[in-house]
Amino acid sequence: MSILKGQLETDKGDALYPRTSADMVEGINAKQLLINNDFQVNQRGQKIYDYTNQGGHTVDMWLVNQMKVSVLSDDWVKVENLRDANHYFQQRFNLGYSRRGPYVVALNVRNIKGNVSLYYEKEDNGRGMVKVGDIKNGRNEFTFIASTMLNIAINIDSSSSIEIEYIDMFEGEIVYPHVKEEYANALLKCQSKIFAICNSDFAQNLQYFFGNKRRSELTFSYLLPTKMTGTPTMVSELGRLYSLNTESEILPNKLSIRFDITNDQIARFFIKKTDNSVFPITDDWQILLKKLILTCEPA
Repeated sequence: MSILKGQLETDKGDALYPRTSADMVEGINAKQLLINNDFQVNQRGQKIYDYTNQGGHTVDMWLVNQMKVSVLSDDWVKVENLRDANHYFQQRFNLGYSRRGPYVVALNVRNIKGNVSLYYEKEDNGRGMVKVGDIKNGRNEFTFIASTMLNIAINIDSSSSIEIEYIDMFEGEIVYPHVKEEYANALLKCQSKIFAICNSDFAQNLQYFFGNKRRSELTFSYLLPTKMTGTPTMVSELGRLYSLNTESEILPNKLSIRFDITNDQIARFFIKKTDNSVFPITDDWQILLKKLILTCEPA
């Protein structure tokens, strides 16, 4: 099987990571291997992600454990480790890159406090983290050979912090200049992994689900902007359910929500009462959504 420059060969075949025009930027004949590499897509909408006592995703596709991530006014991100042990700011891959060959990582950083370094997690030979090199203020460029990779990660020592503008990753040995991706392209790539319908109060009108003869479910739908590349889970926070006719309310602790995705990429959501009682068919219903996100980001 022939490999184009910038195209990634994997044990599942090139179709898994094809090089497309959306991956390319002018003057760079290589596929950007990271999604949201300059952190401009932030569908969860928070400016501060405080995970000092847990782990979780921050800006799209970027994961931390027991650290704090702040989205700064100039779109850089600041990552702080306030704990006693070192922790990682990382992007994980659904399937490890399995072609043995050189990779290039370039990142631009500032205001380093303490010690920070670049790592990746290998999949072969018992797994484990592999150090690539220490990170200094300014633009850093690393070329390394890896047979498998499960992530690319910045290791941040205890009581250390760093501000990051971007992290580029390409296959090969050519160190390319950073070119900012068009936001629409960056968003669409992220939406193959995470689709945020809302992350703050949003009033959603509902219809009766006529597939349920008992009228015990209400429904609404969204057309996905692109096919999600995994099986998503739902992160939801419901507000009250409100009848536009009688002005009666049902509190969120009396409600549950489920979803499915049709073959034509429509996400359907279903609301019902926890006691399974029916909804009056004469009423028009509206629900307050506080958060509704579908995600298959690697964790």
